Amino acid sequence: MANYPLQISIWILGITALAGNIFVVVWRTATERKQVSSFFIVNLAASDGLMGVYLLIIAGVDQYYRGTYIVHSASWRASALCQLAGVLATLSSELSVFMLTAITADRATTLLFPLKFGQMRMKQARLVAAAAWIVCIFISVLPVTKIPYFGNAFFGKTGQ
Repeated sequence: MANYPLQISIWILGITALAGNIFVVVWRTATERKQVSSFFIVNLAASDGLMGVYLLIIAGVDQYYRGTYIVHSASWRASALCQLAGVLATLSSELSVFMLTAITADRATTLLFPLKFGQMRMKQARLVAAAAWIVCIFISVLPVTKIPYFGNAFFGKTGQ
């Protein structure tokens, strides 16, 4: 991070994102277990919590390499931790969008077509969430495979 306010901000954002989303997961699972909308919100919080983990990884690496990053830049970008951070950031972003879409679709069909479709059942919600996790994990992990299209250290190229 280029300056002190950015260094402090990434720690604050990472900690609050992780802690806040853990709180949402615990609260929603303890109080509203049977509601579809609450189930989707728990999945959204879990995916957003992954972004908190990503931010804490970046903040920790920034702290570790402070003042010497240029010397270690190539090795960091090729490291497994950098690749993991890229997978977490991609997974969090993609899954958050997917869960927000699922929440919106559920609410829209419930409000616009209450008699035609009815409300989504928990079994359907679980299938939607499972499909979202599977597809998003696949999309996130694909760049770290040895597929020639992505090259070596795909996520490490963003820092160049």
